Amino acid sequence: MFDKQYEFYGKHAEMVLALRSDSSGSTQPAESLFKRFIDVYLAAPLVGFLYRREADVDTASKAEPRSIFAETIIAEKERLMLNYHLIMLLEAKKELDINERVRRAFNEADEELVSDNMVIYDRYVRGGVEVLFEKLIGTAKTEEEWIGNAMDFVDEFQNRFTASLLDCGSSYSE
Repeated sequence: MFDKQYEFYGKHAEMVLALRSDSSGSTQPAESLFKRFIDVYLAAPLVGFLYRREADVDTASKAEPRSIFAETIIAEKERLMLNYHLIMLLEAKKELDINERVRRAFNEADEELVSDNMVIYDRYVRGGVEVLFEKLIGTAKTEEEWIGNAMDFVDEFQNRFTASLLDCGSSYSE
């Protein structure tokens, strides 16, 4: 897990390209949103989970796939594993008791379970890419609009995160 190249396809490839800085010297305002594709990949599953947004692989678009090379994935494996564990622990908290969620999150020897979990995780990655694109880029045309979008998103994200913490606390005290 998190030891091989990762590919974004279709509209998600287009979105991560727009979110990532362009080292070619592009003057588009988005060039400072994310420095690398891995930075989007680190943020996206958490955003997708917090916004409850999942997405399928887009096969309709013929956009060129965008890759994160294996060595980059491996270098960030510890942070990726933290994201994975958090999502697997919190996912389905209403359906599964805490012992089952812990087993599911940390049982990396069960290849079938890990494969199933990665399907869920990747759906949140793609959903998070969509949210990041919509909230940060959206229809902005000027640098001021992009900055405004980023400020609005940070405020909205903070409010959602705080509300989710309060929700988690109340669900464990029942």
